[in-house]
Amino acid sequence: MKGGSSGIGLAIAEQFTKRRAHVVIGDLNEPSSLPPGCTFVQTDVVSWQSQLKLFQGTVQTHGHVDIVCANAGIMERTNFQDIVDNAGAPVQPTWRPIVVNLIGMADTTKLAIHFLLRVGRGGQIILTSSLSGYDSWGIPTYAAAKHGVIGLMQGLRDLLPRLDISINCIAPGFTESGMAHEAGTFDRLREAGVPVQQAKDVAAAALYFASHPSVKGETLTVIGAKYFELEKPLKDAFIKAIQEASSNSTRKVEGGKGIKLVQKYFYVPL
Repeated sequence: MKGGSSGIGLAIAEQFTKRRAHVVIGDLNEPSSLPPGCTFVQTDVVSWQSQLKLFQGTVQTHGHVDIVCANAGIMERTNFQDIVDNAGAPVQPTWRPIVVNLIGMADTTKLAIHFLLRVGRGGQIILTSSLSGYDSWGIPTYAAAKHGVIGLMQGLRDLLPRLDISINCIAPGFTESGMAHEAGTFDRLREAGVPVQQAKDVAAAALYFASHPSVKGETLTVIGAKYFELEKPLKDAFIKAIQEASSNSTRKVEGGKGIKLVQKYFYVPL
């Protein structure tokens, strides 16, 4: 469990341990109250070596890894504000949300695949993205990172099942956690009519994937403690839009050669 010391990650860990799973939490800071059945290992998600040691230690202690939940994440602060130095020149952003939320998660996924294959038991990878990965709500860098997480899952979902590994994604809406800048933020959202949920509601989505290993390549979004699968309807809509666009744009191509070339060299049947 990467990023399991608070919020959604801790709620997932609690749900898993209630079902007698042995959970290893990798995070910078230890939970204020470590759930029974959990082990904490200090881990920096932006450090490959730190993550590698977490996996190595887990396999050494428990013999294998069955499920990897990649949940570590931070919120955007100032990446697109116009910040200048003393000379008035723009300051280069740190892009910290992308480093943590996307690159760190990609590293986790890469390591998970290695250790799941090494043990030879198959397994599951559950990535935590966000509804912001589909609809940014005005937080561009965070949204870009979370969109990348969805893309990572989509890019791997056809490959990993051949290796007996499933990969799925959770894309929660507003969830009470430490992500908000100010106290009372979630109360204000509720007053404005925005659905807000508890971390345990999102943990239920992770539990669903963990208990259904045959489910592969799906994204469950959780909005106001209600659950929706996004990948199939979005894929169907995308295919329809592409078909309509291709039809319109290739009408003038003699003999429909454009469509044939695209189908031959670009489309890969699933």
